Amino acid sequence: MSSPKVIVFSILLLLAGATAFTQDSGILDEIPESIPLNVPKFIFHPVNFPHRAHSHISPQGVTCGNCHHFADEGVYDPCYECHSNDPADFSEDVPTLFAAYHRVCVSCHRQWNPQNVCGSCHLNPEQAVLDDQPTPALPPVKPTRGPDILHFDTPKSVNPMVTFRHKQHVETFRFSCVTCHENQDCLKCHAYKPPNVSPIVAKLTKPHVPCSKCHATDDQSNCTQCHKKQPTTRGFTHDMTGWLLNRFHQEQSCTACHDATKPVERLNPTCTNCHKNFEPGEFDHRRTGLDLYEVHQEADCGDCHLDRKFGEPPTCFYCHDEITYPDNLPGEWINK
Repeated sequence: MSSPKVIVFSILLLLAGATAFTQDSGILDEIPESIPLNVPKFIFHPVNFPHRAHSHISPQGVTCGNCHHFADEGVYDPCYECHSNDPADFSEDVPTLFAAYHRVCVSCHRQWNPQNVCGSCHLNPEQAVLDDQPTPALPPVKPTRGPDILHFDTPKSVNPMVTFRHKQHVETFRFSCVTCHENQDCLKCHAYKPPNVSPIVAKLTKPHVPCSKCHATDDQSNCTQCHKKQPTTRGFTHDMTGWLLNRFHQEQSCTACHDATKPVERLNPTCTNCHKNFEPGEFDHRRTGLDLYEVHQEADCGDCHLDRKFGEPPTCFYCHDEITYPDNLPGEWINK
């Protein structure tokens, strides 16, 4: 029977360094949902390790190699291939299997639940094992939360205040947390508590990081798009992208153009990038509000829309010497 001191020391070892597995699409489907860790079953119930759930936090800087060190890329042997609890295998360089499990779990779980670190893995840790059944799966991870708006103070800028709409980036633009948050502890999001005062004034350790992933922050002529004299309440409008929505697009949802399964990204504004039917005989020109005269209905689109740039006004000089648009229309306006 182990002494209380041994048990307490073992518990402390249990918690030394959280980690996760990679989100490599090639192996994610092969990762088991959970793994029962049966060592040391003479002290605790076997631990139900949610293996696949841990793999999803890998983009935050934690990879398969944090646990499966010295592993070849794509080949991840179980811990017991190298670590053992056999006294004959003890070494100063290679911790026991018991110690190895604890070393890779503690740092994150100590942050996650400091009042009950052991209990984050060991349910009822004060009870001795009475059977070999693994503990039930732990409850789901607490959902992430964050501020609606952040105001960043940039005192070295002529316009020092940057208003960042956090909620809009998550819900409207569908960015995942790890798009911006890398190598940060779990509590920053999963244990977020809204401040008592608003707005929040924050500072970035490295200016323009991680904004540069999406915004051209090296273009100094564009600074005022984000940097203002005072915090702003203005939300996103499509004209901020440099492409104003015309009357046909204003009534469309974002997902009519942007893939609903991915974060929103800049699209090629060329009309035919989405509209594949801009060809004579396929496109009904009356949808633009202009019903073409018969003589123009058989013309190629590029005859009026040079280089097929449909977002620009049409021209007439390709066929006509003294006729210009819109003074001379190639048809009649309808519903105007």
